[in-house]
Amino acid sequence: MHPWMTSHVAGGSVIISPSGTILAGPDYQGECFISADLDLGHIVLAKTQFGGIESVVDKEPCRCGCKWHQNPICLQQK
Repeated sequence: MHPWMTSHVAGGSVIISPSGTILAGPDYQGECFISADLDLGHIVLAKTQFGGIESVVDKEPCRCGCKWHQNPICLQQK
């Protein structure tokens, strides 16, 4: 059995806006449903304010991996 199947975590889902503002959550009291309203125009605004992050993502592929899986996942723009 993989360690992630037996690990215990606190939970506490949260919804965060592109600018970093917490819109809903976290709730540690038990199971719950959270929702939030988000103006999609804030995504464009955040991308222009944090241009350094945007330029790195646009120029290089993103590689993700997991210590339990041998093949990394590579995300690239087409």
